[in-house]
Amino acid sequence: MTHADLDHISGFKELLSLPEEETIPIGVLIMPDTALKDEAYMELKGLAESRGVNIKYISTGDTFRVDDVMFTCLHPDRGYECGDRNEYSTVLSVSCGSFKGLFTGDVEGRGEEILTKRICDRYTLLKCAHHGSANSTPESFADRVRPKVTFISAGRENRYGHPDPEVVKRLEEAGSSVFVTKDRGALSLIYRGKEVRVRTYLKQDKGGLKVRP
Repeated sequence: MTHADLDHISGFKELLSLPEEETIPIGVLIMPDTALKDEAYMELKGLAESRGVNIKYISTGDTFRVDDVMFTCLHPDRGYECGDRNEYSTVLSVSCGSFKGLFTGDVEGRGEEILTKRICDRYTLLKCAHHGSANSTPESFADRVRPKVTFISAGRENRYGHPDPEVVKRLEEAGSSVFVTKDRGALSLIYRGKEVRVRTYLKQDKGGLKVRP
């Protein structure tokens, strides 16, 4: 869980509310260690506890590994205080071999400013913050991350106009190939050695689009 906005926790809530024989077993729920534990945050925590799911809290510097994939938390700091859910969004740096991915939730504002100072590597993949909102991914952040590939999750004809054209432009100017779900459907990145391929839901992209290394 990155933060407690409904579009980020509704899937968790459904999985935790279904009868056990109809749902996916959940061993651990990882939640950001934030001081802003509002009603939505506590509701999800309560659902997990009622199902006997182990809850762990993640903060800057924490790591965990799944097979050969290492996850490192870059934000929020332990007990992070803020007045906005997006600001405390969990941000994970994911590495496997020479691959590095940055998954940013909806981080913006002061949280994104703190994160920018902590970025010291170029990333293969950036999951763009807050659906490409104009309130996130400033030029300073794009220049620091310089992702080879950027994925933006945004619904077709969404009422917010995501992604913002200026966000897409500054990512492209930082050297990134940008893919948006509203245009290409479901997105996958396949990384083998030094080769990066992006597959989309579109028929013409099924073989994978090679992205420059």
